[in-house]
Amino acid sequence: MEEAPTASSGMQPSKGSGGNYKNEYATISATSSTNENPALQRLNHLQKMEKKSWRGIRAECTGRPGTCTLLNKKRFFPVSELQKESDNQNKIFMAALSKLAELEAKKKKSGVASSASSSMSMTSPSNTTSASGSTKDGSYASKSGAKATSGSKSLQDYLSFKAIKEHQWVSGPPSTHLYTRGGNADYSELSYKLLKCEARCVRSTLETHGFVYTESHDWNLLWLASSGKPYLYDGLNEYQKINHYPSSYEITRKDKLCLNVLKMQEKFGKMNFYIIPDTFLLPDEFADFFAEFHQVKNNEGRKPLWIVKPNASCQGKGIYLIDDINDIDLDESCVISKYIPNPLLINGHKFDLRIYVLVTSWDPLRVYVYKEGLTRFATEEYTTASNKKSRFIHLTNYSLNKKNTNWKTNEECDRDDFGFKWSITALCKHLEQIGIDMNLLWSKVYDVIIKALLCGEHPILTAMKRNLSYRTNCFELLGFDIIFDSDLKPWLLEINLSPSLSYDSPLDFIIKTNLVADTLNLIGIHKFDRRRESMNKMRNRMKGMYKGKGGYTTKTGSSNLKGLFSDEGEEGIKFGTISKEMEKLINESDCDPEFKELMMKMARLKNRDLIKEIVAEYERRGNFVRIYPAPGCNEYEKYFQYQKTINKYVYKVLFDGELISKQDIDLKASYKLNYDVPKLSSYQQVREEAKFIKARSSVTASDASTADDSNKLPKIGKKSTENNKVVITGDDVLIEYVSRLIKKCYDETKIVPKDLECIESFISHYVWHDDDLPKSSIQKRLQNRLDEMISRRKKLLKTLCKKELVSGTYTGSEGSGTIQAMIDHKENQKSSLLENFNVSYLEEMLKSTTKSIAKDVVSTLINAERAGVLVNIAKREKSTNKTLWDGSSDKIDALKHTEAKTMTKLSDGKSPGIVKTTQPPQKIAKSQNKFS
Repeated sequence: MEEAPTASSGMQPSKGSGGNYKNEYATISATSSTNENPALQRLNHLQKMEKKSWRGIRAECTGRPGTCTLLNKKRFFPVSELQKESDNQNKIFMAALSKLAELEAKKKKSGVASSASSSMSMTSPSNTTSASGSTKDGSYASKSGAKATSGSKSLQDYLSFKAIKEHQWVSGPPSTHLYTRGGNADYSELSYKLLKCEARCVRSTLETHGFVYTESHDWNLLWLASSGKPYLYDGLNEYQKINHYPSSYEITRKDKLCLNVLKMQEKFGKMNFYIIPDTFLLPDEFADFFAEFHQVKNNEGRKPLWIVKPNASCQGKGIYLIDDINDIDLDESCVISKYIPNPLLINGHKFDLRIYVLVTSWDPLRVYVYKEGLTRFATEEYTTASNKKSRFIHLTNYSLNKKNTNWKTNEECDRDDFGFKWSITALCKHLEQIGIDMNLLWSKVYDVIIKALLCGEHPILTAMKRNLSYRTNCFELLGFDIIFDSDLKPWLLEINLSPSLSYDSPLDFIIKTNLVADTLNLIGIHKFDRRRESMNKMRNRMKGMYKGKGGYTTKTGSSNLKGLFSDEGEEGIKFGTISKEMEKLINESDCDPEFKELMMKMARLKNRDLIKEIVAEYERRGNFVRIYPAPGCNEYEKYFQYQKTINKYVYKVLFDGELISKQDIDLKASYKLNYDVPKLSSYQQVREEAKFIKARSSVTASDASTADDSNKLPKIGKKSTENNKVVITGDDVLIEYVSRLIKKCYDETKIVPKDLECIESFISHYVWHDDDLPKSSIQKRLQNRLDEMISRRKKLLKTLCKKELVSGTYTGSEGSGTIQAMIDHKENQKSSLLENFNVSYLEEMLKSTTKSIAKDVVSTLINAERAGVLVNIAKREKSTNKTLWDGSSDKIDALKHTEAKTMTKLSDGKSPGIVKTTQPPQKIAKSQNKFS
């Protein structure tokens, strides 16, 4: 077995944030020799290869744990541009929703609306109850089929919580005078209830903020230590919250988790869900385990280690290791897993992470990860010949290791990398110092978390629809235990239903009190009138029903996308209608035209209340990071038990750019918000460019046709109409660039290694959907990527042509017969224009991109500070008396007399560019002569 890498070459003193450290076992420091460590070099190489092929959520877009300043305010963590873009877009959505709510209130107040039904939301078909117990408007109907809904909540009427101080920590049971039963309660007060748990951190936070304990059933918050019985979920009103979903044990019991993971492995392939080590349920699967045990023994030539765990235990209780099949106790049910023999070590010690994961909704799925957590070390050094009976070597549970005489306690919160319990931020800091890519590492952790949740998604959602009155009645705070092996692969050890919130060190106290406060803020707790809700409940029970509500919930197993997406499939969102009165109010509002357009789209958006709920929740996230929904989460759609229409819809609204065009909105200037929003500086440069472009947008293709012959564009159509503009997207430019590059790659031996590496990075980029052809030539592999881009462009053009035919805006004589003819006509227009551009000008256009993902793709071929691959090849060809440009010298001369009027913007291929630029012929000629 290869020795696992360590963070330092020995037990050396480390100077961390806390000052001079002693020679402690679990203290590490990055030394100057780490770059020469072969094991670390191997890890760096592995990460580079993984990053090229990674598909899924990227921590650069969402943020990640290990970037938190709770324990040390002096630390600074820069925010990536991708994350800033996502945060700014959410603020714009929030601003539009706030303005719409203001206009809606104005409409009602002035009596403009003719009836309560003419609201901003689209008029939808009558609600029908599905076989799963849900209705088309998202309500969970009662057993009698009746349902009721209530008005939407305000965007900002949630209670606010702050982390408590140490003197506010409560001890002992709740005071007897705080008990309230039935009608003795004050109907305006806030109350909570505990069941089979102390939860002192939760109690302390709630009581500090004015909550009182109650034993009645009209609490605001119920905190359970275990999964709740069905009667606890019966008849809840929409303001009541429980900290566990029905059947959440499907992923928190070790035997249930194992069964559900195995089901997903059988359905989607083992490697796609290889998130836990090989595991068997005993005694039921003893025969399978017996065969696997001896097969591994024969293959490795030695006795393998296996770890035995009870089905439903915690804190390391009942866990033991075996290397002999006769050591297993078959009298009790348990799980047995293959022991990970090559764990990642820090200074010789095994460790794992306690990651806090909050699920605020299963339908649609919404998952958050806390930015801070715990790193727990074993208290004795790990060796390949470790004694299997020494639990202090193999187990990292805090409750176990604190009993060891070697245990060192962290007494100062700002020294969070001391002793045998660190913060996750301290761990990330030290791993970064030795060259580990933490963004990739956390992207892989996110992958494990989401796949583990998907293993239990179907049974939990089924139980919700059977037991809950409201979709938002529950939330789940889980403790994920993750360990890394020597290849930096994360493995899921277990999921804790109720992670410990007690403390015995300043480090614990700060992390857990802030975790509880941020959790309560994120889930959104409301005050409610108990008297009114009690009367409503009594009336509904007399009628044989209870209220049901929630966001949009689709029928389980339904593949019907009608009503949410456009008729072409899932190419775009289907918008509804809006009343003339509301349209007038929006147009008369004191906002920029682009912002009014966004509000108009929001007003016509189906399920706007659900989008409002998601956007407002994100603004309350505090120190949480949202990993679902997030950019890239559509990679996991195929792993749901049934097609989840609502998840796709949320992704389209939030991340596909159909609602918002970032180039055209300056939020600070367009609308003064009623809450503080940082200035969106990332938009300012683009905003100025957009204003400049608008001033020149009057020049069209028809204008060019009346100009001098020396300034004419290539002929596009017979008629000079608005549709005769040539809209060039970034994909069009990139397709032209790659097609020329393919011609230059006929002989790979003539391409320098640096350029070959750039081409390889482009081919293996994560953005591609088609599989690579690793055994083929560079030319064929590039052609494979070019074919994918062309296919994607054809799909886009097909959608645009259909819209033009339906709206009657297409007037070109060529291609007016069929969709395919229109597509061919548009492609010929683009190619006839782009073939006149030289390579250097193509590169300049590609460099001007502002979209982050597109910029990432282009940067593999074209560095912002130097020439691109194609220009470099052309330079070398010129130096060896070969042709520099693809076209003839006549084409270059003709280019000097051609005014290229194009609308270019690098896009992701899903929406056409909208930025218009006009390049004078003198500048084109100048850029052409740059390398000639």
